[in-house]
Amino acid sequence: MKHRSRDRFESASSLEMKALTERLDNLRAVAERVQGDQKFLLERSLDELRGLRNRCQARLEDARRASEDAWFLVKVHAEAALAQFRAGIETIENQYRPMAA
Repeated sequence: MKHRSRDRFESASSLEMKALTERLDNLRAVAERVQGDQKFLLERSLDELRGLRNRCQARLEDARRASEDAWFLVKVHAEAALAQFRAGIETIENQYRPMAA
């Protein structure tokens, strides 16, 4: 039972990371079309998002490697990192939605 839950988490988080990374790539495409101060601000935000993505990937890897005893606690940290990455993407997308069209 525990392994199925763990496998489901790993599968779902992997799919979400892939989708969020694609959204990050789309924001990079927007940054190429933006000019001036907005470009600088978007590039800075994208740098922060890349940091969140890297942290999230590290937490997910920690969850994958965790022992059975530690897995639940490590999973909580991985879920929090994933939520933070997701929220960061959504914030930037909302700010630059008109330019993305």
